[in-house]
Amino acid sequence: MDNPSASTIIDRLGGTGSVARLCEVRPASVSQWRLNGIPAARRQFLQLLRPDAFREEGSGDGHSIPPDDGWYTLRR
Repeated sequence: MDNPSASTIIDRLGGTGSVARLCEVRPASVSQWRLNGIPAARRQFLQLLRPDAFREEGSGDGHSIPPDDGWYTLRR
């Protein structure tokens, strides 16, 4: 299953190797996230660490990309 939003997020975070280092996992695991989606706990961690990577491109209002793995961003 193709998951462009996961790939986009991983690319915005610096690529597979960078995300693997941030999450302390093997790059092969992150490569699978591109196909299967970023696991919810990892997605939360990455969004807290780098919220800018989750903003819609060209959007200065800070709205997040809707998650595709069943986890939804809490809104204020």
